[in-house]
Amino acid sequence: MINTFSLNKKIRIKCCNKIMFFNPDDIIYITKDGRYSIIKTKKKDYLCSKPLKYFESEFEKYKIIRVHKSYLINFNYVDYIKKENYRNIKLYIKKYDLQIKVGGKYLDKIKNSRIYNLNSHIHNIKS
Repeated sequence: MINTFSLNKKIRIKCCNKIMFFNPDDIIYITKDGRYSIIKTKKKDYLCSKPLKYFESEFEKYKIIRVHKSYLINFNYVDYIKKENYRNIKLYIKKYDLQIKVGGKYLDKIKNSRIYNLNSHIHNIKS
């Protein structure tokens, strides 16, 4: 169960038999590890027994978007997006030394997203 509280901007997530509260600004990315998800925050990693799909629609309004079958990324942490060739587009988060390949089926969703102005972060990408 995901509930949001707009007053304090915390996201309530039932995870591993606990109710956890996350500030969406603290979430860097969410990835999968087998049947589990890992929520990577500024301070700690949290293992959760929910699939990525569980987080996908609710987190989109916080600029945490699915970019690959294994990743949801908080675009507030993305330094730039680079097109390395016609099929290889990567997101770069320099502070965490992270490069994430964008899945082909997610590129249009990112480009057309209302919550993210792609042009402000793109380096060397063409439609």
